[in-house]
Amino acid sequence: MKNKLVTETHNEQQINDAFYSKPSDLFASMSEQQKNDVLNKEKCAGGASIETQKEHIKSCLKADSGYGAFIAYALGIPLTDFYA
Repeated sequence: MKNKLVTETHNEQQINDAFYSKPSDLFASMSEQQKNDVLNKEKCAGGASIETQKEHIKSCLKADSGYGAFIAYALGIPLTDFYA
């Protein structure tokens, strides 16, 4: 039973790593124009609740710290809200 739990935890970590690595790779491959397009679209998300915006930023930070910082900037939320 213990081995199964360790295997499941390991598999979950692999899934999480794969889940967050894809947006990171995509962001890294974007041109400046593509990043500006994302920036403009993210600014439109400003109508969402602040809690929703912060959850989105947390996910982006997990994917790539630069991407998360970029999205936080677009939404006007300081990164200090995420690093204590």
